[in-house]
Amino acid sequence: MEDGMSLASRTHRATLWSGADGALRAIFGFAITVVLARLVSPAEFGLMAIVLVFSAVANVFVDSGLSTALIQRQDVGRREESTVFLFNIVVALVAALALSLCAPLIARFFVEPELEGITRLMAVSVVIGAFGSIHTTLLVKTLNFRPLTLATFWSWAISGGVAVLLASNGYGAWSLAWQLVIQLTVSTLLLWVSHRWRPEMIFDRVAFRGLFSFGFHVMAANIVDSLYTRIYSVVIGKIFSAADLGFYTRAQSTQQLPTTLLTNMLNRVALPAFSRTATDKLSLQKAFAKASRMIMFVNLPLMAGLAVTAEPLVVFLFGARWLPVVPLLQVLCLVGAVWPLQVLNVSALLAQGHSRLVLRLEFIKKGVGVLALVIASRYGLLAIAWSQVATAALSYVVNCFYTGRLLEFGAISQLRVLLGIFVSSFIMVAAVWLLGPHVIGGASLQLLVLVPVAAAVYLIASMVFGLSHVREFSRFLRLVLR
Repeated sequence: MEDGMSLASRTHRATLWSGADGALRAIFGFAITVVLARLVSPAEFGLMAIVLVFSAVANVFVDSGLSTALIQRQDVGRREESTVFLFNIVVALVAALALSLCAPLIARFFVEPELEGITRLMAVSVVIGAFGSIHTTLLVKTLNFRPLTLATFWSWAISGGVAVLLASNGYGAWSLAWQLVIQLTVSTLLLWVSHRWRPEMIFDRVAFRGLFSFGFHVMAANIVDSLYTRIYSVVIGKIFSAADLGFYTRAQSTQQLPTTLLTNMLNRVALPAFSRTATDKLSLQKAFAKASRMIMFVNLPLMAGLAVTAEPLVVFLFGARWLPVVPLLQVLCLVGAVWPLQVLNVSALLAQGHSRLVLRLEFIKKGVGVLALVIASRYGLLAIAWSQVATAALSYVVNCFYTGRLLEFGAISQLRVLLGIFVSSFIMVAAVWLLGPHVIGGASLQLLVLVPVAAAVYLIASMVFGLSHVREFSRFLRLVLR
């Protein structure tokens, strides 16, 4: 027991609030994107994707893996937290200055003059985000997601409204940039109001070295991951066109909508929960198996359904000018199908303190991914999407190899507990694929028919082939509703 509540109860409640927070981010973000897609051109979306490459890397340096270190270690206090806060602010200011100085070079490299001003605006966002980083970390560590959820609601509602207003007045890519800056500002202010933690002017070098010895490997892994994730934007933006980058990022962001919702919840809940059972291998195995069943019961049919209804969905949401997104989206759904398992495997390794191993694995996986990207870039956007599928499959195998050795729960064990979900999803795809050509009408009518059929077929198949998954998920929903 902990504060009168068991770990299981705390984790379930945290999952609920974390899910609500992620759902709000996904819903607001997607709704805003749907509106902006009709006001902002694919090329302008491409410009914003380029800028996010550099701001994302800057944010990784600001965090330096220290938030993960604070969550993983159970014996830290105000002194260590204040040390990390001061470090984050100083690094954020340095990173923002570096981004501002590099803005003209970035604009010249991509031959897009507008990038200079947008890059400098994104530099400001790096500093704003640093002021709320510790509040977010402490709320995640204590599995207290309610304040984060409320901050998410108001920050996205306000920033989304401003972005739509700016876009409707012809501000293009600038409306996307201002949306992010305003969202971070409102969220940070609300976290400071709702959470009582305040920094002390203390920088403990000994405490910092202890945290950084763990966080350094996480930071390096995150840098590799961030560079790898964003290098697609750099390559496509440089070799192809801003419009092509807009199509690719729209396919990627649409695929990542449900995946991000689920993995954000996993990232926040899995590591704290796994860390508390890290010394008990059997308990950690059971927690891993249960988490994988719960998350894949939702994620796998979502990815399969998204792939099989991609064309009417893209036309309905974004309009016919975004049709080049369809084949890219269908291929990228294969990447999203296994992504939650990647997150769980990494969280299990981190919970056991293997941050150095995670870094080594990131270098291996991303190195192969970059090689695949370089080869695929000669053959077009669709080949680049397939290179991501190949890399995701290899990454899963590599992660599972070490999870199997250290936790005795490798790929075969993980997939065995998910067999019913895979079979049910395959039956759903087959049913929609056979029915689709017979549904005559516009995109909205096709979705109106195909989506309920897909859901019904999946649930029926799940009851036949994976009844334990249905029961487990039903128990979880009843607990959430109570």
